[in-house]
Amino acid sequence: MQNSFKAKLRYFARESVRRRTRGEYGEIFLRGTAEKDGGVPSVPWLYLRVLALGIIIFSVSVLAYRLTHSSIDLLTAILYGAIPFNAAVLVFFYELYPERDLNIFLLIFVAFAGGAVACAGITLGYQYIYDDPFMQNPWVSLLWTGFWEELIKGAVAVSAVAVLKKKNPFCCFLVGFAVGSGFSFLEDMSYIYSYARGYGTNWLVLMPIGRGLSCAFSHAPWTGIICFAYAKFKRPFLNFRFYGTVLAVMILHYLADVPFFAEEVAFLQGLNFGWLMEAFVVVAIVLLQYFALKSCYKKQPEQTEIPLHSETPVAEKYAHAANVTGLVCSLALSAVILIGCALNIGNTWKYVEFHTDGEFISYMQGGRSFIADWTREYDVNSGDYFQYFFEGVKKRAVQREADGDIEYFYFYELDEEGNFRLNNIGVKVGGEVLYCNRIIVYEDNYLERRNIIPAIDYIPVDKEESVPDDPSEPENPDNPIVLPEPLRIIDYFSGSYRNFTLNLETQTFKVRTDELYFNGLAAAITLGSLFASTALGGAVAVIILKKKSRSYKNEG
Repeated sequence: MQNSFKAKLRYFARESVRRRTRGEYGEIFLRGTAEKDGGVPSVPWLYLRVLALGIIIFSVSVLAYRLTHSSIDLLTAILYGAIPFNAAVLVFFYELYPERDLNIFLLIFVAFAGGAVACAGITLGYQYIYDDPFMQNPWVSLLWTGFWEELIKGAVAVSAVAVLKKKNPFCCFLVGFAVGSGFSFLEDMSYIYSYARGYGTNWLVLMPIGRGLSCAFSHAPWTGIICFAYAKFKRPFLNFRFYGTVLAVMILHYLADVPFFAEEVAFLQGLNFGWLMEAFVVVAIVLLQYFALKSCYKKQPEQTEIPLHSETPVAEKYAHAANVTGLVCSLALSAVILIGCALNIGNTWKYVEFHTDGEFISYMQGGRSFIADWTREYDVNSGDYFQYFFEGVKKRAVQREADGDIEYFYFYELDEEGNFRLNNIGVKVGGEVLYCNRIIVYEDNYLERRNIIPAIDYIPVDKEESVPDDPSEPENPDNPIVLPEPLRIIDYFSGSYRNFTLNLETQTFKVRTDELYFNGLAAAITLGSLFASTALGGAVAVIILKKKSRSYKNEG
C-alpha cells in the first residue's frame, strides 16, 4: 500500500515540513542560473515557510500599529498584509515547475514590474467608467471591469513572455501568474488601506485574510491561464481557442465581481445565488489550472514509487521537532495577536442614547434652553455689534439682542439681491459662546450643518476691513441639486462639535461623550492568558527538545 492515497498524503505532509539543508535552499534559489536539471520536481516546501514568515511579520506590524497608531506602522501593516498569501501561492506553483529553468528572483521581478505596469494601464481605463454616464450602470461597469483588467494583465504578461523568450506552457503560466500576483498585491494594498482607514483597525486584519484566501482563485490564475493558452495553442492570435480562453477568463472575472458589487444579488444574506456564483468561479478556475498543469507533465517521467523514508538520526529528529514546535507556537501567538487586534478591545469612548429630539437637544445644550429664531430679519434701525466692509460696501453684520442673562447674536450676510440674509445664530451665556447647528432629517438620510463662527467680539464696530471675500463654489444651473422635503429640522446650540449618529429606523440619537472606558475586558484576559500559556509552553517544549537533541548527539 506504499502508493495508496493515504501514503501519498503522509509523504507530502512529511516532505513539506521536513528539515531542509543548505544545499536544498541553494538549489531552489539558484534554479535557472545553470543548466536545467529537469526531472520530477520535489514536493513543494518553501511556500509554507514563506506563508508562515509572512503571517508572523504581519501580526507584529498590526500589533505595532494598534499600540502606536503611527502612520508608518499603518503602511507597514498594509504592506505585509498584502504579501503572505500572494507570495506563498506564487512560490507554490514555482516549486511545481518541472523544467527548473526559471529563476525565482526573476519571477519576483516580473511580478512587481508587470503588476505595476498592469495597474497603471488598468487605472487609465477606469477613467472611462467614471466619466461616461452609460458606464454608471453597475452591471455594465462590472462587465467593463472584467474585460479591461484581464485584457491589460494578459497583454502585459504576454509581453513579458516575449521578452523572456520562453514558450513552455508551464513557464508561461508562471509568468502570467506572477503578473496577476503583482497586480493582486497592489490591489490588496488599496483595499486594506481603504477599509482600515474607513471602518476601523479590525479591517486591517480581516481584509488581508479575506483577500489573501481568494488570491489563488482570482487575478493570478486568471492571468496565468491566459498566458498558458498563449503558449499552448499554435499561432494564438489567429487561433479561436486562445480567444475563447481569454473570453472565459473575462466571464469568470465578471461572475466573481457581481456578488460583491451588485446589490441586487444580496451576496451577504445567507446561502443564495451570490454564494453559488462564487463557488462556480472557484471550482472552474481550480479545474482549469489542474488540467492545464497536468498536461505539462505528460512528457515528464512518472514517479511510480514513493521514495522510501530513510532513517533519521534521533538527535536530528529532536532538533527538527524543536524547530517545528517553535514555528507552530509562533503562528499560534500570531493568531492570538490578530484576533486581539480584530476585536474591539481597549479604551473606547462612552456613548449615550436619546430617543427624542428634545432629549438630544437638552443634552447637547447642557440642559439649557435657547431659541433659534431663523425668521428674524436684519434690523436697519438697530446698531450692529460687528460690521465687515469690502470696497466700501457692508458685506456682513452681527446684531445683538439680550434676553435676561442670555445674549443672542445674529449673523447676516449680504446676498446677490442686496438683502441681508441670516446666516447663523449664536448665544453667549456665562462667558461661553455657542453656535447653532442644524440637522436636516430626510426619509433615507440626514444632513448636518455645522456653523462654527470665529469669536464675535474681537473687532470693533468702526473698524473697516478690506479683506477679500471667501471664495465660494459656483452654482451649476444645468444640474441643480434638488433635495426632497425634509421630515423635520433639529436646531441645537453647541460650543464644539460632538460626534453623534442618528438611527433613522429607531429614531435614536447616539452621542459620544468625553469619557473613556475599557472595552472587552473578558476577551483581553482570555487572549492574554492564552498568549502567555502558549508562549511559556512553547518555550519549555523547545528547550526540552533541544536538550534531548544535544544529549543524543553527545551519546553518538
